[in-house]
Parts: sequence; structure tokens; C-alpha cells
Amino acid sequence: MSGETPPPGTRVPVERERVRSSGPSSLVAVLWALSGVLIGVVLGAAGVGDNLMRYFAGDGRQGRELTELSSRLGELRHDLTSRERELSAERQERKEVVSSLKAKLEASEWTSFAATLKGDFLTRFLAYEQAKSEASRRQLVDAICALRSQGKSARMTLASAPLELSVEELRRGLAPEFEQLLVQHNVPQDLLARARRSAPLPTIPAVTPFNVFDVQRAAQSRRFAMREEHEAIAALQRHVQKIRQVRAVKFLDGTEYAIPQEVGRLMLSRRDCQAE
Repeated sequence: MSGETPPPGTRVPVERERVRSSGPSSLVAVLWALSGVLIGVVLGAAGVGDNLMRYFAGDGRQGRELTELSSRLGELRHDLTSRERELSAERQERKEVVSSLKAKLEASEWTSFAATLKGDFLTRFLAYEQAKSEASRRQLVDAICALRSQGKSARMTLASAPLELSVEELRRGLAPEFEQLLVQHNVPQDLLARARRSAPLPTIPAVTPFNVFDVQRAAQSRRFAMREEHEAIAALQRHVQKIRQVRAVKFLDGTEYAIPQEVGRLMLSRRDCQAE
């Protein structure tokens, strides 16, 4: 067997003897080889570590650069936002200036226009106060209606109050055209007729021993006629007070002009300039 020791005197083959004789030197060679490999591994590891350190060092620089760039970008964004706000504020300020100038221009134009309307009104107003004619009254109504039609541009308002008709006016009877005007404003025509005294009230004769009953009948008839007249006038006045009549023209500069009653009544015929 190959593992057994040959008996003494037996010749050992030359190859086997060579192997045995070269065993220690081969081990040394293997150790040297391993040492070289180890040294190479160590050196390689050192090189890899150095490269890694360089990589991470470079990555750190890049990170700092990115941080700086990000910070700079944030600053630029902040500056841009601030500038946008400034520009927006400037645009708004310019808009306000333009709006203010437009308002002043329009106010100036309106003031001039309102002054023209007021001047025309005053001319007609003074002409009527002097003449008191039908023509001047109608011209004054036209001037007031012109103011009313312009609304705010005329810088004025019409002050109004309920239409008033006295008991004596109703008893005497109104002008036919004015009665017709009241009818157009929903005043019952039968009330106008009942309020209008068509005949004098019955008189009461002096009492004598022979006419007591006649006096009583006359007094009763008079009371009945007066009660009917009073009821008709009261009902008529309730209807009339629903109608608004222009009493004054008020301008925004503080001036005010009272409108004569006959002018205000004539304005009732003008649907385009009724009091509010």
C-alpha cells in the first residue's frame, strides 16, 4: 500500500524522494505567494478606500454646491415675489390715480351740466314770479321736468308732500280740467260731485207758533245735507292725500326753491316728472 513504509533495504523511487526533499521549499513559496496576495488585497483595499473617500468628498462638495444653489434660488424667488408685489401695488396705485382723475373729470362735467340746468330753472322761476301767466307757468313746469329727467346729473331732488285741497275749494267745486286730472289719479268722480255743493243748504225760517213743524223739517234737511257733504269731503280728502305734489326743488349746493301750489298741481299732468 502507498501509505506503508517500505522495509529496510528497499529502494525508494527517485520521484517520491524528490517530493519529500522539496516539501519545505514549496511551503515557503506558497507562503510568499499568499503574502503577495494579501499585500495586494491590502493595497487594493487602501486604493478603494481612498477612491471612496475622494468620491464622498466630491459628493459633499456637490451637496454644498446644490445647497448654495437652492438657497440662491430661494432668494431669487423671494426677490421675484417681492418685485411682483411692488409692481402690483404700483399698478393698483396707478389705477386709483386714473380713477380719481376720471371721477374729477366727470364731476367737473356734471357740475357744468348741472349749473346749466339750474340756470335755466332759475330763469324760468323768476320769469313766473314776475309774470304769473299761464305761459310762464308751463315754461317753469318744463324746466322742473327737465331737471327731474336728468336725475343725479342735475344734482337736485324734488321735495314732495301729499296734495291738499281745502274744504272751501271742494265745496265751491274745482276747475273741470283739474277734476279730470284727479280722476286720472284714481279719485272717484262721484265723490267730487257729492263734495261739490250744487245748491245752498236749506235755510231755517224763524220760529213762530204756526211754523214749528216747518222749522223742524228744515233743520232736519239742513243737518242731513251737511252730514252728507262732510262725509263726501272727508272721503275725498283721503283719496287726494295719496297723491304726491312737488313742493320744492333742492339742489346739492344747499339752495332750495319753493314751488308755488298752482305749479305743483300743473305738474300732476306730467307723467314724466312726478314726485317720488
